[in-house]
Amino acid sequence: FTLAGQPYLIAHNSLTGARNVDRINATGSGSGTVLGGLWTQGYSQLVPFELAGVQHVLLYKGGSGEVRIVKITGSGDSVAIANVWSST
Repeated sequence: FTLAGQPYLIAHNSLTGARNVDRINATGSGSGTVLGGLWTQGYSQLVPFELAGVQHVLLYKGGSGEVRIVKITGSGDSVAIANVWSST
């Protein structure tokens, strides 16, 4: 996904809930973590999408059917994640 024209990725471990948002280097030869943290365990699908010009990610837990949408904002090394909606 992109923020302010820069490419980013989300690395997520569904077993531990650990997640990082990384900014991909301009040369495409690696990335650096700009935001770390935890989500709950078990998310099996993460789907980025843009809504009204704002980056969002849909998270889905196949085991329970839980769905969550978060908003990702910022640029450069300053990125924030905010909950928007969830349902079980």
